[in-house]
Amino acid sequence: MSFGFPNRIPAIETAIRDANCLMFAAAANHGLNHDRAYPAKHDSVICIHSTNGRGRPSGFNPPYLEQSDNFSIVGEAINSAWPGEDEFMRKSGTSFATPVAAGLAAFVLEYGAQNLQDEPDKLRRLRTREGMKDIFRLMTVKVDGYHYIRPWELFNRKNKEWTRTSILKALE
Repeated sequence: MSFGFPNRIPAIETAIRDANCLMFAAAANHGLNHDRAYPAKHDSVICIHSTNGRGRPSGFNPPYLEQSDNFSIVGEAINSAWPGEDEFMRKSGTSFATPVAAGLAAFVLEYGAQNLQDEPDKLRRLRTREGMKDIFRLMTVKVDGYHYIRPWELFNRKNKEWTRTSILKALE
């Protein structure tokens, strides 16, 4: 969900409650002036912050929360298509980081479908919010309070068994 509101919206609350899928939401773009937006602050949603191309938190991120996962991924200068435009435009925001994170999650789910068929309980957990957060944590490094997601930490290994074993252990 690449949108956010200052307060809870009943229709969105109902949709989140009734959803049977992983949900990601943009943190917000007001910098330190406002907290996380809704639905990013909902307990059933994975909140996504933005970084530049080098992993540094974007200045427009809301404050990180001490007792929370503050997942961040590239969200600055994302090459994007816009309706009515003839060209692609580079855009920035947590709204652009969110689909990058969702795409990574789709990759992780496909990896699981291909490599974890013999572990149905772990595969089921991977499809949950907590399971995906466990895998995201495997790929993060803490930068200025945010958990910068670096997929190559898990998937750029020459030893494929190491990746599989790391995922299985994280899903215990």
